Amino acid sequence: MPPLSKLVLLLAVISVAGCDLSADLNPKTEPTQIYMSEFQGLDYRARPELQRLRESLKSIKNSGDLDGMGQAMIGLGQKHHSLGEQVMRLRVNNVDVDVVTYVKKFASRYREIGDLHAKAGQAAIDRDEATMNDLKPQLAQMQTWLNELQSEREKLFETLSTRYGGKEFNTVDYH
Repeated sequence: MPPLSKLVLLLAVISVAGCDLSADLNPKTEPTQIYMSEFQGLDYRARPELQRLRESLKSIKNSGDLDGMGQAMIGLGQKHHSLGEQVMRLRVNNVDVDVVTYVKKFASRYREIGDLHAKAGQAAIDRDEATMNDLKPQLAQMQTWLNELQSEREKLFETLSTRYGGKEFNTVDYH
């Protein structure tokens, strides 16, 4: 069989088998998968500590210890801020623009949440009720921001899977 016929036969077999050769040949497929895996790994590994810090803060709030609550909020803020910074240090080379946009938004939100916790924590330590009252609406909004980020991430996975021929980009089971 001539080489060209073999290539045509190979492409026909790949098409029938449901493989998307264009996704495999797209130079962004693998870098995007690797980048998303690295990003998700950072996020996944930080979640238990963030949960532990949230639970600790909740326990301290119930005890009425303002200094302890302030320190716990500052610690939680530092962890959020640190995760945002780590995510931004991931190497972006030939990665899908939608992924980069999402990850930058994630990092920005986490740094913002970190800053809010730090400010609220310091206000608790300083017994600065005015600052605490000013921050309450933003602090109350944080869970909504986190839920929105998760929803956007799930939509991004669907978009990427469609864009890259059914490839899997969600490598972490968060539940």
